[in-house]
Amino acid sequence: GTFANYSAFKLAAEGKRLGIRVDPLEIEEGVTAAMRVLRERMELEFGKDTNLDKFLLESLFTTRAEYEASVRRFVEGSRLAAYLVRLDQLNHERVVIRHIVVSDRARAEQLMADVRAGADFAVLAKRESMAPSKDAGGKLPPIDREFDHPIVAIAFETPTGSIGGPIEDRRGVVPVFQVFQVLEHIPARNVTFD
Repeated sequence: GTFANYSAFKLAAEGKRLGIRVDPLEIEEGVTAAMRVLRERMELEFGKDTNLDKFLLESLFTTRAEYEASVRRFVEGSRLAAYLVRLDQLNHERVVIRHIVVSDRARAEQLMADVRAGADFAVLAKRESMAPSKDAGGKLPPIDREFDHPIVAIAFETPTGSIGGPIEDRRGVVPVFQVFQVLEHIPARNVTFD
């Protein structure tokens, strides 16, 4: 499942249910870092003689204590969400793929033939793909079956090292064609937070 639409309350409840806790030291390190960045930006924009407490009160209409408390809640919530996402990922089967996105089927078929003839998939992705992942040789982070992508169902059925496609993707303004290579199948681990 996804935690992107969870409220802070719902995140906290889910974290408690799963035994996930954020180390208070980690929270304080995050607050310290955020306050340092705020001070640096304030000094850069308003000068080194600017008083942080006065700045917070006059510009953000809050006290330092209130501001730090809100940053503390934000840091704790973001860390908790990251832990929930990671735990969720570990407990679901995932697949790691590279993909190449091109604007026409014939080009996609030629790229598949090139890979089958020994061309390096990552090199072709960097050179040919329209996708932002091209800089990483077309590699995507591990994806689970819930990931909204036309490759997902087929990728889970494709053996490691094999290629697949071309798959027509009509989610955008114009259709594109995708070729993919399965790098790894990662089984679900059924782990707890500890």
